[in-house]
Amino acid sequence: MRNFVREYTPPADRFAEILCGLIMLLTFTLAGSVAGVAPSELIFGAVSCALAWGVIDGSIFMLNSLFQKGWRTRLIAEIREMDVDAAAGRLRKEFDERYADAISTSTREAVYRDIIKTVATLPTTRPSLTKEDVMGGVGLVIIEAVCSLPAIAPLIIFGNEPYAIRLSNALLLITLSIVGYYWAGWAGWKGAGRIAIASIILGVGLLMVGVAILMGG
Repeated sequence: MRNFVREYTPPADRFAEILCGLIMLLTFTLAGSVAGVAPSELIFGAVSCALAWGVIDGSIFMLNSLFQKGWRTRLIAEIREMDVDAAAGRLRKEFDERYADAISTSTREAVYRDIIKTVATLPTTRPSLTKEDVMGGVGLVIIEAVCSLPAIAPLIIFGNEPYAIRLSNALLLITLSIVGYYWAGWAGWKGAGRIAIASIILGVGLLMVGVAILMGG
């Protein structure tokens, strides 16, 4: 399952889904504690909420893939209707800012000319979802289901004990900080910067807990 998620779901989407899912679950359990809901009654709600969020994010992932393909189709159509110099200018406007630091000007120009030449021979197609797009959406649902485990484990193990929800929230906060730390590392942060990012994410979670406690949770 781990390889499946890695193969079809981009790292940025994985980390974002995990963080959003954990925050959503923390919000749910905190709201339940404020409302005085018994821990055993939160289990089904927490799992359902996590899966619903996963389905929503998975659907958005697939729609975004479809929109990106539509954008590429539109760009190709625009280039085909231009002369070579105008088409190259259109590509410069679209891509120069993204790749100026990584690709030399001469190489970019050669790539743009090759794109113009290639798209002229491509058949006209309509954007559609691929297996990879669908599997990526499914991967996000799986991630969200796994994210629910730190929230529901104490509720299952300790039942209606008064500290079950607090323990659930504590595990969610610990998981938040760990995920934030690894996300920062993946994004290139090192040392103090990496710890700072994890601390900010943990701080958001602690703020939510504090508000809930002040409200009687």
